[in-house]
Amino acid sequence: MRGLADPLTQGSLMLAEEGCGMFVRLVVNGPRAGEIWRIDPDWGGFVPAHPNFRVWYTHWLERPWPPARGAAPGGSP
Repeated sequence: MRGLADPLTQGSLMLAEEGCGMFVRLVVNGPRAGEIWRIDPDWGGFVPAHPNFRVWYTHWLERPWPPARGAAPGGSP
């Protein structure tokens, strides 16, 4: 199904859905390949989340579940 991808998310792979329309994505192409970005419709697009997959994944594994009330989405500091 080539040509059906959203131009905003092309070249990235979804890692997690955080609710409220927010998603965590791994950039797989281009100069930012390997970085983790969050897509947030309230902020109008992608925002950097973590420098690389290993950092994000380690943090994700170590976060408490369920998240504490008022904690940042996705367990981000």
